Amino acid sequence: MILFLRNINVIKIIFIIFFISYAKNLSAADYSLEFDRLTTSEYVEVPFAASMNPTGDFSVNAWVKVKASNDWQSVVTSRSADTPCGALNNRTKGYMLYIQPDEDWSFWNGRCGVNKWAQINTSVSVNLNTWQMQTVTYDASATMMRLYVDGVLIGNNNSDTLTANSNRPLRIGAGATNEDTPRYWFNGKIDEVAIWSSTLSAEEITQLYNSGETLYAGENYGDYTSASSLGEYWTMDDIVETGNGSGTTLFGEINDNDGTLNGGPSWSTDFPGTVPSLSSSSPVDDETNVLTDTNIVLNFSEIIKVNTGNITLKKTSDDSVVEVFDINESNVSLSSNTQITIDPTDFFRKKYRVLRFN
Repeated sequence: MILFLRNINVIKIIFIIFFISYAKNLSAADYSLEFDRLTTSEYVEVPFAASMNPTGDFSVNAWVKVKASNDWQSVVTSRSADTPCGALNNRTKGYMLYIQPDEDWSFWNGRCGVNKWAQINTSVSVNLNTWQMQTVTYDASATMMRLYVDGVLIGNNNSDTLTANSNRPLRIGAGATNEDTPRYWFNGKIDEVAIWSSTLSAEEITQLYNSGETLYAGENYGDYTSASSLGEYWTMDDIVETGNGSGTTLFGEINDNDGTLNGGPSWSTDFPGTVPSLSSSSPVDDETNVLTDTNIVLNFSEIIKVNTGNITLKKTSDDSVVEVFDINESNVSLSSNTQITIDPTDFFRKKYRVLRFN
């Protein structure tokens, strides 16, 4: 017979015999921002920074969940107007990720030399009330603009050399940053906004889309290799920047380009992708006679990132909690992008001692 006693120093740990199961909570810190253009004028404004406005190659990415509107909707806009370009106070510089009034996808950018917009206006419609990934790229050497949705190229334009915004703020959820009063309000939710000073390849964009599960752009993974060229990244999550999820500041995670929430956009726990699902574990559920210094290895179906939750160890018999492992503690490690390893030795040494009776 084996008897478990708590906090009694009797004999060193021999083995675990109770049945165990694993519960996970890896997404408690995930958020998006929700904008309601129909009742209020809601947007985020970020002061000008060169890191958000590359002068050569660039890419911009955002996840959006679009609601219906009857006007242009700006997902992300960073644009300015300068008289030396022949501007009419509304043109010449910067990029705009748009949804057209008929809910088709668009990408515009300034052409200072001719005082016109370079435009990609597609006939591909948004899937309303569905998370989708909008990605735009610019290859300066080929003067080529490209627009992707959910990792698929839907339009391009190589009309001219594009010109970057040189002095005006960036807005998420509204446009017309060349003016003090925003326009082109977004209606819906936005998440995972990122800007690179490089042209993402089609393979990288497919990897970022990750079959709709999203991918953390702050680290390279698979075909995605451009983490080092990130100029700014707003995940909206309370992971790297612990202030997200409440309040009126959206924190930039690369170069500290923080934005101010104006008009009351709300933090939402609706985000693209799914909660990581446990695909297998070692030891397996209900396994017995497991040495207490045996590592617990958890494999997930989706890509995961450390510091985003915890792992709960439970008894199968009554579903009671044995221990909650904070995954940023030293005894928990990310073995791969889909695997977590837990060393339970210290936990069992402190909490359980084993007596053996014959």
